[in-house]
Amino acid sequence: MPGKRLGRNRWLVAGALLCACWLGLSEAGAESDGAERGSTTTSSALPAPSVSELPATTPAVRAELELARRLMSGKGVALDVVAGAALAERIAESGNAAAQMILSSYYLVGLGVEQKSDVAAGWMQKAADQNVPQAQAQLAFFYIAASA
Repeated sequence: MPGKRLGRNRWLVAGALLCACWLGLSEAGAESDGAERGSTTTSSALPAPSVSELPATTPAVRAELELARRLMSGKGVALDVVAGAALAERIAESGNAAAQMILSSYYLVGLGVEQKSDVAAGWMQKAADQNVPQAQAQLAFFYIAASA
């Protein structure tokens, strides 16, 4: 049933876009760093999440998440989406809800990892289990998409 599959994909894309908005995946959010203001270069990669918009973390973890964000966007470092996703996954495995949300969005769209919506939902579930409202809302989109 191609029509049913297309409808499900539309829900997944809508959910990914909503997650992207909550994670600060806008060009304005990605360039809100003082060092990058006024930058005229653009990257062909997906805009990276603004670390300041994520659930609370320690300064060391925030620095690692910022490095992952920069690897994914190529801002200030060489573009390496695979290394960025691997770093986000390492942080997510330690139980960090912010990294779990980021990694979920990477799996959802296949950025730096193989696209797997079931794995994306699993990572988002782990973040939702830590009472992160954005993760709980995104998980609802996953369930809507699965039932469509």
